[in-house]
Amino acid sequence: MADGTPIQVKRSDAIVRDVVDKFPTAAKRHNSALFDKNVAAGKPVGYLITFSFSKGAVEEVARLRNKENIIVELKKVEDIVPIAKKPAVTVEINELSRDAKGVREIEFIASGQSGIGIEFYSWDFEYDIGKGFRASAIIDKEGRQ
Repeated sequence: MADGTPIQVKRSDAIVRDVVDKFPTAAKRHNSALFDKNVAAGKPVGYLITFSFSKGAVEEVARLRNKENIIVELKKVEDIVPIAKKPAVTVEINELSRDAKGVREIEFIASGQSGIGIEFYSWDFEYDIGKGFRASAIIDKEGRQ
């Protein structure tokens, strides 16, 4: 933080109670004057950032706030940085025409829902699990082929 309030970042899931329990001590050791100032002002003494928090960690944050007036702010990475999540996608297939020999012209219309939006669609009309995804239409902004 700009004022020097400590931030601890953990590259793990389900941070446990022990991590939260130790954090105020480390924050106070880092800068006791700032720690005391933040406690007196009802501001966070620091921030813990990770992917998720265990129930015990959340309970310890509540205990610190209620019993000791110490605020430790828990932040999930996904609340700070949008993490790519698989969108919900549907594809509609329409037959546009069929000639006398039975050769058909078809169209594919994709639509998707995503918390961070859909930037473009890519299409692989010869998908093979062994070869992986090899787009024949790379950046389709409309979702229509």
